[in-house]
Amino acid sequence: SPRLHLKLKPKLEPKPKPEPEPKPKPGMWSFLSGGGPEDAKNGWVRCSELWGRADPKGADSNQAAYPDATQAELQGIYDAALAEKIEKVPTRRFGRSGIDMPLLSLGLGPFMHFNSIVHGRPMWGKVSGLGYIMFSLFGWPAVSAAVAYFSPVASARESAGVGVAVYIVGQLILMQLLNTEHQSNCDAVLRKSMDLKINHLETARMYMSSESVLCKALSHHRGEEYLLQTKLRTLDGAAAFREKLKVSLEVMGVDKVPLLTLHGLNKSDQVEKTWECLDELEKIKASGLCEAIGLSVHAPADDVLPFVESGRLDFVNLHFTFLGSYTVPSMRRVVEACRARDVGVFIISPLNQNGRVHKPSPRLAELTAPLHPAEFQLLWCMAQPGVHTVSFGPADPSQFDWQLNAVKLLPHAPKILPTIVRRLRRAVREELGDEWCDGFTRDVGDLCQANERAPGAVNVYMLSWLWSLWKSLGMDLFATEIHKNIKVVGNDWCCGGNTYKPRPFPELEPELRKVLADAPLGDDACDHLLELHEFMKGRTPPSKVRTPAPNPTLALAYP
Repeated sequence: SPRLHLKLKPKLEPKPKPEPEPKPKPGMWSFLSGGGPEDAKNGWVRCSELWGRADPKGADSNQAAYPDATQAELQGIYDAALAEKIEKVPTRRFGRSGIDMPLLSLGLGPFMHFNSIVHGRPMWGKVSGLGYIMFSLFGWPAVSAAVAYFSPVASARESAGVGVAVYIVGQLILMQLLNTEHQSNCDAVLRKSMDLKINHLETARMYMSSESVLCKALSHHRGEEYLLQTKLRTLDGAAAFREKLKVSLEVMGVDKVPLLTLHGLNKSDQVEKTWECLDELEKIKASGLCEAIGLSVHAPADDVLPFVESGRLDFVNLHFTFLGSYTVPSMRRVVEACRARDVGVFIISPLNQNGRVHKPSPRLAELTAPLHPAEFQLLWCMAQPGVHTVSFGPADPSQFDWQLNAVKLLPHAPKILPTIVRRLRRAVREELGDEWCDGFTRDVGDLCQANERAPGAVNVYMLSWLWSLWKSLGMDLFATEIHKNIKVVGNDWCCGGNTYKPRPFPELEPELRKVLADAPLGDDACDHLLELHEFMKGRTPPSKVRTPAPNPTLALAYP
């Protein structure tokens, strides 16, 4: 098939230094960050923005400048904003790269999953997707039994041969139906995205069929301008990295990509190879195969900051949301370092991996009303200085509402966010107490991402975060799902020990208490993890939470 050629803007001379961002009222952003002079002076890092002080004093006090709005006032602002129409999503200058980056970026990771078909709107998509899965799991025994029944005189070898043939043909037919429906769905998602000028398309070599599906979808958009970004893993070294790029370009049918990314600096032991691949990435950029280079990270801030401070990166993909990050403690230091060095910031998965806010608990939905929790999380991310774009991965064309609503609400962020932020922080502190929010949740050190200092490499940060969200906001469904994802072996994206693997927490407890002996509220943390262990054993069943509708007034109508 003919290769696609990206329609890119011509290389421009370096742009003059942009005008500084207008300064908000005193105290606005330091308040929203949850920190303040005291935190900065002592070098504290809160593991989540949620644990910040609801009513900071002194320089952070903004009660007068941003008083609490009433629920009626918030509802009025919300209704008026959502009544507006969006023809296209606005753009921001993507740091030193000078690229005009849309405020929303289309993440193509979901396109690799059967989920995007099984849960798609077309009924045939559900039938073909489920049919393929069921046939793959149970088809062979059924085919074998049918062949044996209808050909009782055939030899065992003949029956087996016919059975294999029927099974293979059935697999091929169902796979073709599934691929057709899958591709059609992706084409529709991309069409809607491009119509809204959400033209930043982010994929990765490891996203299974994502690059090939994207290649076919883009064949319908020749002549349109889009920004393609792919990500390549660094674990095999620089030589393998260049070979992966060659394969990736071939699969996508392009000659170059505007944005090329080192995928997955996730643990401290990956730092050396990441530096090695960054050298290779700079050579690739010099050769003209990409225009901007970046790093996608899940690692602690101390491992990421040297890369940002080196001045060699054009952008960074990272997790940074109000509720926290499912990988490491708050990345605010990295965001601020990027802002100081004019490095672009791309927020990864603000809805799914960082709170499952598209499936919120009743308590969380109540506290963010009239905004849906997904709208609040997106709005908070977009409102942070230094953040340029926020990713989302719709499974079908109907799943754009929360993102577009957040864009409409962005001009009203100073009126909306302070009230909801204070409401959330007060609720959390009422449940967990100031001592816990100002103690252990403020500085969990480096006990995350499979740190070997912890017995069983238990991910103390992650488990404490999940316990806190469960107890304060009723987010037991999210806690259960993420707890299952924490693994020591075979997973460096959300890694470490959970409360029962590789060793049950009661066995680790005495050792962990010694490790946390000098930590603030270390004994309390161990008590909480023991409680989480009991919960995860199934003694306390997770709540049955349905997905609320995009309309937040409906989201509060829980059964």
